[in-house]
Amino acid sequence: MGKPFSTLSLHYREKRAILIGVLENTGNVFQMKRDAINDAQKNADISKIVEKLKETKALKSNHPILNPEDNYMFKKHSSAVLIKTLSDRVGVTP
Repeated sequence: MGKPFSTLSLHYREKRAILIGVLENTGNVFQMKRDAINDAQKNADISKIVEKLKETKALKSNHPILNPEDNYMFKKHSSAVLIKTLSDRVGVTP
């Protein structure tokens, strides 16, 4: 969370995997919405609270983003989409 796509892409390259995208809003949908509502309530500006609540209502579970820009920032409740060879597993021969 909070890291750009380019940084995580390099990290996974070192582990012999290719980062091809991100899956946003993974996990428990109710928990994600609860977290978003709690974040919205921390703001004193009513118009920003309403805007955050609208965003929360529009959350799409397991929303894929393939090949994002290098400056795309990973958000809370996101998962990496990777390609990794099976030969890296123990006991598997190519």
